[in-house]
Amino acid sequence: MLKNLKHYIRLKRLGFIGDQLGIAHRYHTEGTGWSHHLSKTGSSIISSLKDNTKSRIAILGSGWLLDIPLEKILQLVEHIYLVDINHPKPIRHKWEKNPKITFIETDVTGGGATLFWSILKGEIKENEALSTAIELKAGLDIPDVDLIFSVNMLSQLAHIPAESVKDRNKLSTGVASQLISRIQQNHLEWLQSISGVLIADFEEELYDDEDRLCGVNQLCYIAPKEWQLVDRWRWKFDSHMTYRSDFKTYLQVGLFHPVKAKN
Repeated sequence: MLKNLKHYIRLKRLGFIGDQLGIAHRYHTEGTGWSHHLSKTGSSIISSLKDNTKSRIAILGSGWLLDIPLEKILQLVEHIYLVDINHPKPIRHKWEKNPKITFIETDVTGGGATLFWSILKGEIKENEALSTAIELKAGLDIPDVDLIFSVNMLSQLAHIPAESVKDRNKLSTGVASQLISRIQQNHLEWLQSISGVLIADFEEELYDDEDRLCGVNQLCYIAPKEWQLVDRWRWKFDSHMTYRSDFKTYLQVGLFHPVKAKN
């Protein structure tokens, strides 16, 4: 019990809990503005399962299941592993008794959260953190399945804890950026090695209150020689300027398949 409480407090201080609650709140605030994105994400998953050969799958970043058409997926697979660093209690309560579902709580970066916690606590210096990030093994604790989906999480894997630690003046902007890039790359290399499916928001568009484009930020780099962009769409993530007080935030999202799995 105490161990679980300490783990929860750590995740909260690193920003994971706040971000998860923020997603639920923004979903209700934005209303139908999210419908297109959620529908496209769900249909992308279903279309990847239509050949009926993927009997056991894992979905990384399952969260509130807003973009996961779980009931439809259960009709197409024998078992599904829902993977997240923290599963919301209402979701666990609703689905944990289903024999076709297993919940896994783990850090899919292979230790990124622990690394950022060590930086926050002053237990590791920035140069050591960079060396450690290179050695992280993505995908630990993920069972052997027929197909893995990484769903709308790549841009957040390291960004959330990095920003939390940076806001407490424990991490410089330059090193934070390098850590984010390295952890994202680890995830992409691992996912490509197992021929996983990637759904990711990769670009951020900023609009003013008159819907004029004011800037574009790249959230992650997905090499076109390694990943085929199968489909893309815009996610009207925040039209009420609650995520950023000065801009509306829209995201470009893509469905990617590996061009060729690495050996």
